[in-house]
Amino acid sequence: MEILFNNDTSYKCKKQLQTTIPVCVEDVILTPLTCGCLINEILKCLLYQKAQIPYPYSWLQSAINKKRNSASFTVQKHHQVASDVFNTLQKMMVNILKELETNLVLEILIVFGALPFTPKEIYTIKIPKLAKGHNEANHQALIKKHQNKILRHIFLKEDWLTAVENPLPLTNTYLFLKKNESCSDLFDINKDYEVPSNIKNTIIDLSYSNLNDECCNNLKIYTENSEMSESFKIEKHESVDDEVFNWYQANISLKGYKDCFINKTSASELW
Repeated sequence: MEILFNNDTSYKCKKQLQTTIPVCVEDVILTPLTCGCLINEILKCLLYQKAQIPYPYSWLQSAINKKRNSASFTVQKHHQVASDVFNTLQKMMVNILKELETNLVLEILIVFGALPFTPKEIYTIKIPKLAKGHNEANHQALIKKHQNKILRHIFLKEDWLTAVENPLPLTNTYLFLKKNESCSDLFDINKDYEVPSNIKNTIIDLSYSNLNDECCNNLKIYTENSEMSESFKIEKHESVDDEVFNWYQANISLKGYKDCFINKTSASELW
């Protein structure tokens, strides 16, 4: 008698490990800055939801920037640990924006685990063809207006809530980009990397349907003296047929940390 139960079970398990959340961006032109801001917000949210930072990013930022009033070694040490984490996150986010502006990026991986080859969880962001060549300042108001709407669409999805409901123990966070071969300040090529198929992987599949994306085409900006300071030319969408794509790994990783309490008071309150 032929038994197919094991193979079918394996297939179902793999399907359960991978969850896709489709996100169609319609109300805003998806420029590199717009897309990068969305990705950075997702990264910040994940670090807090998965318990790799003890407070939301905005609170952490304000706490780091506070003047330290305590000479306690424990408090100063905790401030240094938090500052290192914050600075690493800042560097990651700045370079995500830079990579989207200068290169053709297909996917971004946020990997949680002691080592990138043996992760605990993976979050994948699939990136559509972006509208390049725009005057990003021309779209700042729309970004602010619609960014929260797009993020709410992601963060209130049942699949997302299920994915982030269980925090992780303190571990490392790694960043990977799948992009065309080019020089990079933060990312080193890793041709041997393969996304593990037996690990929980939540995929945010961004798509972009705004066809009226030539608003900045031939836009010219003049100074008060009527001298042209900048001009913009909309780039045609790149063809990926002839491109070679590889995984690039950030040469820094973020090490999670937890809050420290002194006499039942958070050390961050004593900085």
